[in-house]
Amino acid sequence: MTWGFDCSQWELDLDLSFIEQFNYDPPDDVMFLTTWHENESFKEMIEHAKFCTGYSPDEYVQQVVILNIR
Repeated sequence: MTWGFDCSQWELDLDLSFIEQFNYDPPDDVMFLTTWHENESFKEMIEHAKFCTGYSPDEYVQQVVILNIR
């Protein structure tokens, strides 16, 4: 997840770096999901991470790592 100014570019860079590892053809059993949250508050982005990224309604993210790049 990316958040803040120009975060859509960071999200694109993450996606591209992932698929480059597999010569632009990642295997079906490998998943890498990214989202960008440019016009949301930090709190909204964290709530999305906690409640909207599980595989089922009863599954929640247990840990969030924040990387602050300035």
